Amino acid sequence: MKITSIIKKVSYYKDWRLLLRVFVTSLRISFICLSGKAHLLLSLIPLETHKFTKNQDKEKIARYVYLCLFLRRILGIRDTCFMRSVLLCSILRQAGIEAGINFGSKKEDKEFLGHCWVNQNREDMISGYQLIFRHP
Repeated sequence: MKITSIIKKVSYYKDWRLLLRVFVTSLRISFICLSGKAHLLLSLIPLETHKFTKNQDKEKIARYVYLCLFLRRILGIRDTCFMRSVLLCSILRQAGIEAGINFGSKKEDKEFLGHCWVNQNREDMISGYQLIFRHP
């Protein structure tokens, strides 16, 4: 992908404070994983939603998070569903949106597969996966 198309894509996003918050949280996730302490990632998610922030648009937040994940892929940083979920859930909860992470598993061809995803208001899980745990 050419650098001009990347700059054009990034310039579409006007809320630089939100973009910076997503990027910093993304870097924190990377440093925690690189230090071999991935089990501490859940500590990045606030247990209480921040009541002092105005309730922001969850679709807007998701777009900014996906932009950050896109830029990370360009830089060669590989993210798992767990890392993506921690990033999105953390930013949503910081914005005052009640969100959580679902952890699920399923058996496929004599092999257990795990997956995690973000939910809002304890909505149903992705079809095919049995819910194991929700945080928070």
